[in-house]
Amino acid sequence: MPVFSTADWVQIILTFIGFAIAWYEIIRTKNSVEASRKATEQTLKVLSSYQTISDLASISSAFREIQIGLRGNRFEAASIRLQSIRSQLIRLISRGTFKDNDHKIEIQNTVVYLSKLQSTLEKKISDTNAPINISGINTKLSEFINAFSGLEEEQKYTYRSE
Repeated sequence: MPVFSTADWVQIILTFIGFAIAWYEIIRTKNSVEASRKATEQTLKVLSSYQTISDLASISSAFREIQIGLRGNRFEAASIRLQSIRSQLIRLISRGTFKDNDHKIEIQNTVVYLSKLQSTLEKKISDTNAPINISGINTKLSEFINAFSGLEEEQKYTYRSE
């Protein structure tokens, strides 16, 4: 059996102390990384909520712009704005903010209606005699404004309650 000198014992003890310190630092680093990951996830969630709230407000405002354009017979401008809103709505669905299917379906139905409306406007642009029910369209756009304003408020409440 080998005999250890005092220097050997000191070296062994210092090795164990060094190992314990290294292990402690590894655990601290792991905990720091986990805390950073959680903070990053929370920040991304907050940013996504803010972006969704901003997008919903922007969409409601754009619906009002389309209403004004239609009343002024500016069909080209309204058609261009419709395309912009459709893109925004598709991004909104893709972001995954809405967890329930009811909201996703509501947004998808809006996109479908806006696609049909854009086709109607394109026909009106190419044929000035094509019929268009501006009053009926503006009524439907008002319904969308109300619905998206409600979604915006719901998102604000959801964000505050988290």
